[in-house]
Amino acid sequence: MLLVGMFLETLSVGMVVPALGILLEPDFLEEYRWIQSILEFLGNPSEKQLVMLGLVSLAAVFMIKNAFLFLQVLMQGTFVYGAQREMAVKLFKNYLLRPYSFHLQNNSSTMIRNLTTEINGYCSYVLMPFLNLISEALIVFALLVLLIVIEPLATLCIGICLGLTLIVFFKLTNLTVTKWGEERLKADEAKIRHLQQGFGGIKEIILNGSVDYFVHLFQKPNIISGLMTKREYVFQYLPKQFVEALVIASLIGFCVFLVALNKDGIEVLTMLGLLATAGFRLIPSFSRILRNLQSIQFGWASLKVLKQQIKEAISLSNLDAEKFSKSNFQYYFKLNQITFSYEESKEIVLDGIDLVIAKGEVVGIIGESGVGKSTLTNILLGLVSPSTGSFEIDGEKLKVANTKFWQSKIGYVPQDVYLLDDSIAQNIAFGFPVDNIDEDRLWKVVKGAKLDKFIDDLPDGINTKVGEKGVRLSGGQKQRIGMARALFSSPEILVLDEATSALDQKTEEEILNQIRAISEGITILIITHRKSSLQICDTIYELKTGRLEKVNNFIE
Repeated sequence: MLLVGMFLETLSVGMVVPALGILLEPDFLEEYRWIQSILEFLGNPSEKQLVMLGLVSLAAVFMIKNAFLFLQVLMQGTFVYGAQREMAVKLFKNYLLRPYSFHLQNNSSTMIRNLTTEINGYCSYVLMPFLNLISEALIVFALLVLLIVIEPLATLCIGICLGLTLIVFFKLTNLTVTKWGEERLKADEAKIRHLQQGFGGIKEIILNGSVDYFVHLFQKPNIISGLMTKREYVFQYLPKQFVEALVIASLIGFCVFLVALNKDGIEVLTMLGLLATAGFRLIPSFSRILRNLQSIQFGWASLKVLKQQIKEAISLSNLDAEKFSKSNFQYYFKLNQITFSYEESKEIVLDGIDLVIAKGEVVGIIGESGVGKSTLTNILLGLVSPSTGSFEIDGEKLKVANTKFWQSKIGYVPQDVYLLDDSIAQNIAFGFPVDNIDEDRLWKVVKGAKLDKFIDDLPDGINTKVGEKGVRLSGGQKQRIGMARALFSSPEILVLDEATSALDQKTEEEILNQIRAISEGITILIITHRKSSLQICDTIYELKTGRLEKVNNFIE
């Protein structure tokens, strides 16, 4: 398509010579014998008819060229912004497939920036300009070839001037514009980070009266981002002024040269018409080449970031995982001499943990804050791997490639339940399409989590919107929704991680007894700092400074 566009551009410029020749000199076509046969075929048109035919043909070529170029732009836009959509979806999916440790080590503002501004920046500043650069370069090349055939000397002079201009401009601006792009990238990440912090802590910001502080934090990267984008925008238009002056001066110089050689006036006018047409087509093309090169320089930072993300991409679906048999987890799972310490710290969080939990058993783990309960929970959930030791299921070691199998069996209720800005029903059936929600199952877990009375009192019932992060609900209501969510997927293992901490003791007792009643055959693991949460447990362990000890006598 780019080659066809190049041909039409060249043809439209090339037809200026015969059109002007026919208009200025009636016998112009007699110099070209091969045209005579065409004129005979057309019935030897008169001079007037020939002039009209030439002008109409010229207009027709320009109309066809412009219609085709519009189609070319449409196709380019479809390709580029289709690529933008595909990249965003694939990168978002890749982030969601990354290990939990990746999300612990990377700020979400960086990922949001990559998924929004950087993908948009890559498509707008790199991919689209690259396609335009190829298109304009082909047009400039074809026009210069045409002009060389007709007037070699003048064309070579203009071509050398334009080429030197391109090289000098690129050398002078390369590092500067690239640096602007890198500064813009850093500033955009900071903007997103400060926005997240501002909205996430809105209650404290209002109470502390710290609005100005957070606005100031946002304003600095906002100014830098805007300044870098403004510089790139203004800089785009500098080449055009210089190129226009250079081409016009070249055309005038060439005319003076032809007159000095005592060339025929009509020949000079014809040649000037061709060069003027080509020149005024070359000016925008050459300006766009410089502009597109500059745009690519500015967007190079986005390209480098996305290239690195794609290079590091992990697709768990493509791993050659050793599959567990369907009969797996019939008996027990076991932690064998587990130790854990974070890479950036030498402090041992868990030290020699041994734990065996039988299928269908209800086990409680109690411990104060900071003793490693969260880390132990993450290992049991398959979210992080231990530094040493092994995690076994019915005698088979759990491997990184098999964690999805294990996690598919778990229902998890955290202390801080994450809620979608959606209905109660959609929050319970988390990740299930609306059309695939089992209504009977939904109401069963609603009753099991003691949500039925609360839902019955709502105007929209189970379809009531909970607001962003459940802002319209109390802490206890959020935890009950989290409990119902964990039960909805019919898990084989239910992990309650401080899941009843926001409930009063009476409600906690009712819900735990209800869960025990409806969870026959389910293995339940309760991690808590409250003794009242352990009343339904068969076995209780206490975690103290990284070590796990069995509690023989549970104190009420």
